[in-house]
Amino acid sequence: METPNPSVINASNVNDDGDDIEILEKKPIEKGKAIIEHDLPYSFVDYKGIRKWIKYLNPDVIMPSRNTVVSDVKKIYEKEKEKLKQEMARIPNRVCFTSDVWTACTSEEGLKVASDALHKIRESVKYVKASYGRMQKFDDCVRESGGVETGLGLRLDVTTRWNSTYLMLESVLYYQKAFTRLNLIDRNYKYCPSVEEWRRATKMREFLEPFFETTNLISGSKYPTSNLYFMQVWKIECMLNASLTNEDEVIRDMAHRMKVKFGKYWSEYSEVLAFGAILDPRRIILSEHMHMRFCIEKTLTHGRLIFERRRPTVIHVFVHRRFGRAQVRLP
Repeated sequence: METPNPSVINASNVNDDGDDIEILEKKPIEKGKAIIEHDLPYSFVDYKGIRKWIKYLNPDVIMPSRNTVVSDVKKIYEKEKEKLKQEMARIPNRVCFTSDVWTACTSEEGLKVASDALHKIRESVKYVKASYGRMQKFDDCVRESGGVETGLGLRLDVTTRWNSTYLMLESVLYYQKAFTRLNLIDRNYKYCPSVEEWRRATKMREFLEPFFETTNLISGSKYPTSNLYFMQVWKIECMLNASLTNEDEVIRDMAHRMKVKFGKYWSEYSEVLAFGAILDPRRIILSEHMHMRFCIEKTLTHGRLIFERRRPTVIHVFVHRRFGRAQVRLP
């Protein structure tokens, strides 16, 4: 018996005993994987167009509900979590995890005060990319306004991902003249930013750039990152402090809100990640040790107390890693 092409599902592929229908309805893993892989909303299965298309392919298929898809994704999560636990249990060495959650939360808090300028830019990009005809018209505007010195195309913003906001700003700023031109020839285009809003967008991009670079650096998966975390956090702290006196009121407000959010995560930092910076073999331990002390004491009012309290632990970790489980007398 010839095996039907899995990419083509229609009523003619269905056996009399309903095997194909059973396969489609009893494979929640595949449905959940599709939602996760393509970053789709749970409501995707409720879209009328999708349901109509699936029914066209196979009228006998029963589409899952949104709640069913949520349940499927949770099952995948639990299964993968258990697999990860088992894998981690077989690793004989220590493992240190780092996360860029603090950069995301801190940045999103600051972006809340810049909603007007961001809204116009976000809607402008969405307007242009909404149809092929608009893209062609915008390309004409780019040529008529003198072209752009970049290979970057317009990038859509995803409101739930702050780094996509930075990427959107990075790309859209090259096309200011083109959007101005589009505003003159397209009566339906209502979102063109003003000169002041473009200026503010430029400052916002510069303001967010250190966060973006730090996120990429400490989120790397092909090199150790625990030794990078502490110093990158401290650099962000210095940048926020400097931005509190920025001449632009919106940038000042962004820095203030981000500083408050940042303080929460700084006060709860992992001492293991601080040790990673001190014990980095590529640096001279004594000078890095003193630099660490300077950073802590400058950042936190009770930094000196924290440093002295953690000093014995730092020495213990270093000796343990260098000489094994030898007994050490702490100074």
